[in-house]
Amino acid sequence: MLCTSITFANKPLRRGYPLPATIMILNEDSTLSNKYYRHVSKKASVFSRRAEKCNRKAIRKFSKQERRIRKRLFEIDSAVAKQVFNHPGDSLLQSRVTSKVPNKLSVINAGGRYNAYLDTLHNSLSFLSKVPGAGEMGGNSGKLKSTMSRVDLAEGKLAQIDQAQGYMKERQVQLTEALSKYGGSFSKNLDGIKKNTYYFKERIENYKQLWSHPDRIETQALAAMNKIPEFTAFMTRNSALAALFNLSSTQSNVESLAGLQTRDQVTRDMQQRLSGASAQDKLALNAQMQDAQAQLKNLKDKFAGSKDAGDMPAFKPKEMKSKTFMQRLEFGTNLQFSKSSSFFPSTSAIAGQVAYKLSEKAAVGVGAAFNLGWGAPIKHLQFSSQGYSLRSFMEYKIKRSFFVTGGFEENRQTEIQSIAVLKDWNGWSKSGMIGIEKKYKLSSSAVDSRRQAQGTLVVLFDFLHNTHTPPSSAIVFRTGYNF
Repeated sequence: MLCTSITFANKPLRRGYPLPATIMILNEDSTLSNKYYRHVSKKASVFSRRAEKCNRKAIRKFSKQERRIRKRLFEIDSAVAKQVFNHPGDSLLQSRVTSKVPNKLSVINAGGRYNAYLDTLHNSLSFLSKVPGAGEMGGNSGKLKSTMSRVDLAEGKLAQIDQAQGYMKERQVQLTEALSKYGGSFSKNLDGIKKNTYYFKERIENYKQLWSHPDRIETQALAAMNKIPEFTAFMTRNSALAALFNLSSTQSNVESLAGLQTRDQVTRDMQQRLSGASAQDKLALNAQMQDAQAQLKNLKDKFAGSKDAGDMPAFKPKEMKSKTFMQRLEFGTNLQFSKSSSFFPSTSAIAGQVAYKLSEKAAVGVGAAFNLGWGAPIKHLQFSSQGYSLRSFMEYKIKRSFFVTGGFEENRQTEIQSIAVLKDWNGWSKSGMIGIEKKYKLSSSAVDSRRQAQGTLVVLFDFLHNTHTPPSSAIVFRTGYNF
């Protein structure tokens, strides 16, 4: 274990907040600080790039719809058109979303929601910036300063996007009110604006979630800093959450929270109110509470994918449309066993595949398999290469965790003696597959928190099995794993 000593300047970090002369940071990896700065910089840069691209695309689509409405409205009623479009739309929108927002609290809480990850990240870097020599830990000259600038840039992008979303929402309401008297003449254009605004928000929320997921390097670095009492105190006094409850002031935490009801106070108040009630009244109240909880649960289930029920669109959203390309890919592997015959030994087809999700229900993909021969009985195993195959498939969800699946495969059932065999396209046999697939969740210990891992069971019918030489089985069973 490596102990890195950090010496502070004699002056305090902030008024009334003195620090000791030396703090010891326990670090199991001497390159942890370097990895931490590099990793945080990369994540912030990726978010900034994605956010900027998404922002520009949304502005371009919004401005295009506005121009279409403006052109058509001038043809119908030029007087109203001049009132509604009394600004050069594109330039106004651009100017409102490119201005900087210096308020850190509004940046961290962009969109009106507290983001604990960004709050912790911002303050941890701020704390290290006040420690002389922290930027040079492990030979990281200038790394801390560069990392802070990239995080600040990413937070600035969040503020600009918040402005853009606010403007689009406000403008959407204005256009809807102004064009309502024309019936459905502009419904198509307004629907286009609503969809653009909705998917813009969903994409940014997705990017924020990807950015805000703490990885192993960040967890280790934060654990090391949490061993410093001064860091904990710094977070308590300077976080956005502390500012919300006025914990950064000199008064005590209890005084800052004065007036807020605690859980115990609410419980005691309920007990006092019910103390004089009859048993029948208590049963009636209990029934009402259960009914209210059931209704609330139904609403949560109905709007499970929405952060705000007021933002629910009038159309059925496509969940995959807001995902990144990598998020729409589903990697997997599967096994297929074949018993021995007079022509081939017992074999196992070991396959790898990748599927691209077209929607929440449909996906297409490709894969490849290697046939491993097991030889004679189990006491005399002899491994051999018994061929390979190329696969293409598609699947569609029919009910719950059941999918109908089908595909086309090319099989080469010959031993691979040299690389030259792979270049020979003669002797391939075709398989046409159709069947049912069952997907099931695995235990939580085998599941990545960002990607749901699943087990798969597939039963297929090969309607081209009679064309094989020698003929193969018509029923194929495969078991696998998707991650």
